[in-house]
Amino acid sequence: MSAAERPARAPRPTPAGSPGTAARAPLAVAPRRMPRASSGTFALVVGGVLTLGLLGLLGLNTMLAQGSFASHELAQQQAQLTVREQALQQEVAVLDSPQELARRALELGMVGSENPVFLDLRTNKILGTAKPGQRPPASVKVAPVPGTTVGAKPTTATAPTTTTAATTTTAATTTKPGTAH
Repeated sequence: MSAAERPARAPRPTPAGSPGTAARAPLAVAPRRMPRASSGTFALVVGGVLTLGLLGLLGLNTMLAQGSFASHELAQQQAQLTVREQALQQEVAVLDSPQELARRALELGMVGSENPVFLDLRTNKILGTAKPGQRPPASVKVAPVPGTTVGAKPTTATAPTTTTAATTTTAATTTKPGTAH
């Protein structure tokens, strides 16, 4: 509100004979003018904020795309490693088969035992009498396990299942009841 719009106040009565008896205008506080930013400055600030926001979104989108590519590459690598792990597990299973173990044992010059000996760990006693093994005749051959790549030549060997069954029966008859094997 400006001073012209305000209702005028009645002047205060002054004592007669005092100096300055002339009528004074009442004092009023003038409102401060608030400085306004020009519309050009406002447009620059809004444009700057929008530009920074768009650049931030562009950077975020780029980082997400890079992460997606890295994740895809890692997934492919994991699939390849899973296939390799399965192939290695299959190879280990083939190499652990009894036929393959018997073939490799014969290649190393090992022979089977006819009379196994057992140790009783509770009493520290030896159960059974050991006899040295005999080399099998050269006419007995062990067939290679299908799918093996180790040692293509067949070698001579005894059938391990027959020896195992005989030793199990012998061990059962020579051990005392209640003792651990």
